[in-house]
Amino acid sequence: MKDIYLPKSVKHSIDNSKVNTLLLLGDLAGSGQYRLIQPFEQFARNTSKSKYDVFIQNKVLLQDLKIRDLVYCHRQYSPQILNDLLITKELTGKLRYIYEIDDLLFTGKVSPNSPAAGVYNKPEIIGNVRSYMKYADAIVVSTEYLKNEVLKSKLNKNVYVCKNNITKTYFDDCKKYNITRPQDEFRILWAGSNTHVDDFKTGVMVKIRKFLASHKDSKLIMFGMDLQERGKDRLKLPHDQIEYYSFVVYPYYFRLLKSFDANIGIAPLAQTEFNASKSDIKYLEYSACKYLTLAQSVGQYKDTIKDGKNGYLIEKNSDWTTKLELVYENWKDGNKKNEKIIKNAYYYTMKKRIYENNWKDWKNVIDKVMSRDTIIPSEMKK
Repeated sequence: MKDIYLPKSVKHSIDNSKVNTLLLLGDLAGSGQYRLIQPFEQFARNTSKSKYDVFIQNKVLLQDLKIRDLVYCHRQYSPQILNDLLITKELTGKLRYIYEIDDLLFTGKVSPNSPAAGVYNKPEIIGNVRSYMKYADAIVVSTEYLKNEVLKSKLNKNVYVCKNNITKTYFDDCKKYNITRPQDEFRILWAGSNTHVDDFKTGVMVKIRKFLASHKDSKLIMFGMDLQERGKDRLKLPHDQIEYYSFVVYPYYFRLLKSFDANIGIAPLAQTEFNASKSDIKYLEYSACKYLTLAQSVGQYKDTIKDGKNGYLIEKNSDWTTKLELVYENWKDGNKKNEKIIKNAYYYTMKKRIYENNWKDWKNVIDKVMSRDTIIPSEMKK
């Protein structure tokens, strides 16, 4: 498996910098966007007179690491990069690195149906990831559950939570695509990637099929994965009541997401240990688009969503039917009850979960790491 890096170098130069920081991205998809690119965009905009000099680049050379003060590693598993990091730590006595991991990728418990399993369930990759975690000056995760899992592993005690957020301007300033939507159509949206195949085993699609059959003015929008192409269309979804859209790269993703003008955004999640570590990012995306969220009561969703106040939680399979019907009936009755819930969700997201306000969570971790001596591998207890 080849390492995946940015296709080109990007430099954010900051005057009078004292901390020369290199960001190494493991991917350019959702994780790379939400965990590094978006928070550090705010870094660049808000620290023009501070001590940070942030680089994002596509390859790493040993001599390049020697000039750095800090390396921020996102989902890295390359043994060569880790070796060069540790050599540089020994040689310079100053280099620090932070390891960023936002999924349970160090236990070999990625679902075998997920494309990620082909990488992160391999024993050698698990070993590499755990080595990165062991020698890191700090580990940053996206949820409290994931923090506790890292602490239980005893790989590293310096673990910090920086929650996923969204960038407000990405949603406020984007121009919608011209997607035709009849005003009298009730639209249900699912957005995600093919890593979520198992989540459709929760029974949600059976309930949605029955809902579509009994509500001919409703439509399901699948954004990011085509069940027919993957040979999963065994539920015989009505073809005249379903639309498929392929995944698009960021930032076009946000523009298309907002263009669907959905009534509901659904987030089904299988009850697995891997999903328990998941963040509530779909809730934030849907809420920023002013879609009402129905989410499985799993992971961070059950903490963020107050059922009936700022969204709906699915505790049991029959809840899909009950709450789809509830939102539909409210929509037919003037939509006022739904709009109140949507307003609460939008307010929470745009006030409490945006990078424009919360980029300092990353800055605070970096400040703590830079205030401590670097961890020298040869000086660690065996």
